[in-house]
Amino acid sequence: MNHSFIRKYLPVIIGATLYLFTLGYFQVVLAWICLVPLFLRLDTYSRKTAFCAGAIFGLIVGIVALYWLPLTVFSLSNGSLLQSILMAIPVIAIPVVYYGLILLAFSLLRRKSRWLWTNALILAAIWTIGEWLLALVFAGMPWLSFGVGSILLGNLYAIQPAAFAGIYILHFAVVFVNYLFAHFIARKQWRALVLPVGAAAVYMAAGYGIWYAYCAQALKPERQVSVVVLSGNIPATLAWNEANGSMLAARLLRLNEQALKAKPDIVLWPESAVPWTYSPGDDFIKEVVKSSAQSPGTCHIIGMATYLNSHENYNSAYSLLADGRVTGRHDKYHLVSMAEKPLSIGSLSFFKDEALTYCRVGREGTVLPTPGGKAGVLICSEVMAPGAARAAVAHGAQFLVSLSNDALFGSARGPINQQFYRNRLRAVETRKDIAVSCNMGTSGKVAASGEMITFEDTENGIAESVQLVPNDYQPTPVCYGTVFLGSLVAVLLLSIAYNPSDS
Repeated sequence: MNHSFIRKYLPVIIGATLYLFTLGYFQVVLAWICLVPLFLRLDTYSRKTAFCAGAIFGLIVGIVALYWLPLTVFSLSNGSLLQSILMAIPVIAIPVVYYGLILLAFSLLRRKSRWLWTNALILAAIWTIGEWLLALVFAGMPWLSFGVGSILLGNLYAIQPAAFAGIYILHFAVVFVNYLFAHFIARKQWRALVLPVGAAAVYMAAGYGIWYAYCAQALKPERQVSVVVLSGNIPATLAWNEANGSMLAARLLRLNEQALKAKPDIVLWPESAVPWTYSPGDDFIKEVVKSSAQSPGTCHIIGMATYLNSHENYNSAYSLLADGRVTGRHDKYHLVSMAEKPLSIGSLSFFKDEALTYCRVGREGTVLPTPGGKAGVLICSEVMAPGAARAAVAHGAQFLVSLSNDALFGSARGPINQQFYRNRLRAVETRKDIAVSCNMGTSGKVAASGEMITFEDTENGIAESVQLVPNDYQPTPVCYGTVFLGSLVAVLLLSIAYNPSDS
């Protein structure tokens, strides 16, 4: 690696490092400047250099953010190193190509330096539309959802504009302000930095205003739904060993006994609470029903697989009453590539292993009846898909429950944190309270306002009480979620159609 290469791309390397730190720890203050090193020389790049800069940025982000992926694939493929490499390399290559294309697109559409606000608008629009397309095309790979707007999920006020335009407006705001900072710093226009500082301040003030207005108009709750969030804190290696079945069941049943002492409306279990399929005659289910006699008004929402055939299951959540009756079942609709289905891009599948059991696609938007009202269910990666929560609300959900299992992430805090904070995003987008049960991750509650209560899994598991407030409110994103994206597409079309001679 020669010195000219280092001098040319050192800001990009610094930018990728700063971005990863900011994203990993949800540093909202740094969000407004984390892309400045990447953008610092962007106005001077040729098209080739712009693509290379984006590719280098994507390579660093992909390797660091997805370092856990080959290890997970290795464990899922029964120790096949070749299969792990074949699957992990193309996935890690996705951000390389993606960020390269983002900066290339900007280099094609940018105006000369005097068109400052137009360039900021164009870059923010390209980036935001790119994030939407990435999530759409690679819907089965939620671990690619490390968009820059995710950083703002860490702040109560910064997340509030998502109530109107989803995470897309968060992406847009962060990129827009970062470009302004980079533009003025590159030209040493220090006094002009008041403009991006002011833009960030206005955004945060608007977020506070949205939060305050929502809290002020929110109706006083007529009733609350008591939920005990239960999680066994069971590592994947422990769950997959059939010899541990009795020990796992005993741990979970002990936590269930503890949960039932509070006589809640709902006991919320995690995804795949036990590593076997549901059966009404299963000894574990019988023990859950037996112990529920002390709290006959309680409903269990429990994650268990549903057997279909020797090669297919549903990843399900059952609504189980204290007398053993099943009142509903949600089968996961948004499946994860390389775990619940073969590696997939859109509708195309690759590397299907006939020896593995995959999941069949369920139905989106299922609502489960409970003693506390209608519960919309999100299983694991469904919290990453905005359509899942919106579909549940459109079908009448009065609150949401999120079941997940982060055991495969091991100690990788990045995807674990993203998993929980996406619950916060869905709560604000839909203005519904969410109870979260996550094995080997973060459980808790997110109120419709975005305020959170969190519980980290302890060694012996958790059984913690939260209160949800059901409502029938239909928020803006359920009906108008594509309006903001549509306006950005219009901006880019106009920038293509109107290309002045000095550009």
